[in-house]
Amino acid sequence: MSLKFEIGFSKSARLSGGLAILLKTLDGKEAAGAAEADPDAIIAKAARIAKFKAKSLRALDIVAPQGAPVDRILVLGIGDGVDLTAHDWLKAGGAAASKIRGAEKVVIFLDAPGIEVSRQGGGRFCPRHGNERL
Repeated sequence: MSLKFEIGFSKSARLSGGLAILLKTLDGKEAAGAAEADPDAIIAKAARIAKFKAKSLRALDIVAPQGAPVDRILVLGIGDGVDLTAHDWLKAGGAAASKIRGAEKVVIFLDAPGIEVSRQGGGRFCPRHGNERL
């Protein structure tokens, strides 16, 4: 069965069921969207137990996280987050898509701490070093 993507952008999303994909850098204290998707701070405990370090394209998949408004949380590592290229973003998107499995609703938080993301011509994402937001 092939996946059908409907993509929309917003500064915030109300989470209710489904899968939340959060990006995390190696030195980031918290993954993007952790406050919204993980109010009980389960990610830190799961990462410690799984020895998850947020290396590039590594994933931490948490099923039925206690206290979370979603059914699954996937933390996707993007490495050190320095000088991410368009190809790095493409690989991260492919890695995220490969982990969706049966989820019908997916919210992806792109704003990893320390990484500025902006939408540029054609919807491509590139890291920014200014205050520009989506």
